[in-house]
This record gives sequence, C-alpha cells and structure tokens, in this order.
Amino acid sequence: MANTALAVAGTAVFGCGKSNVESTTSADTATGSKTTASGMPIGIQLYTLRDILKDNTKVKDTIKQLADWGYTQLETFGYSNGNLFGMTSKEFNDYVKSVGAQVTSGHYGIDVIRGDWAKAVADAKDAGQEFMVLPWLAEADRTADGYKKIIEDVNKAAE
Repeated sequence: MANTALAVAGTAVFGCGKSNVESTTSADTATGSKTTASGMPIGIQLYTLRDILKDNTKVKDTIKQLADWGYTQLETFGYSNGNLFGMTSKEFNDYVKSVGAQVTSGHYGIDVIRGDWAKAVADAKDAGQEFMVLPWLAEADRTADGYKKIIEDVNKAAE
C-alpha cells in the first residue's frame, strides 16, 4: 500500500509503508498488553477526546490513563508544522511509546497535504504509523470541482 492513496466519501487514507499488521498484533499480545477476544490490540481515536486534549497540560496524563486502561493503539489528530499536542511529533511519539502504546494512524488536514507533506510523512514513518488520514473536508470543498481538486492533491501527495 506504500505510495498509494484511497479517496472515499470525502476522506483519504495514505499507506505509510507498513504492511504486516499481524506482526504488530503478535508483538503486542506477547508483551501482555490487553487485547480484544480475537487477540487484536485495543485502540482509540484521540479526536473523541478533543475537548480534553485541547489543553496541552492534560495530554500526557490522558495518554497515560488510556494506556493504563489497555488502549495500546492511538490515532492522532491536529498534526501541524511537525507538532502534536504542544510537542514535536518525536517527543509525543516517544512519550506514547514510554507508556506502552503506539500511534498507528493520524488525521492530517488538507493544508498539511498541500504544504510540507514530506515532513508529515517522515514524522509518521518515524512514529511507526501505518496510515495517514484526511478526515474532513471544508464545506466549500464539497463541490464537484472541489472534490476534483482534493483528489488531484491527494494523488499528487501519494506519488
């Protein structure tokens, strides 16, 4: 899935080059992490906690609590200029790993895709992310021409 993009219902998902989810699942299971009945690790989309996480002073405590509750896979949001939640991407991901979790995917705005996409991809790969997601489109982009432009930009970014 490396170097491919998929646009579906106004969102896009980019593969970051990791292709074997089973090895991650096995490693997590081998370390004693909590899993679902089928053996899959438990994950959470951090956007569901956006009201708490908008306060950067609560991010580390929230991530630690999630890991303590058994959430070992996280999907981030809000990446901007190499930063997540008031930290560099590396600082954030190092902290996540220190509490026994990992970032497996993240939300990236169209501004990131049209901007310093190479840096965002490098940060995602360094974090071990499997997917980069365009989760939302502005109302003004939800036209035939807007969708064509988004598709063009996403396909260019996936090259």
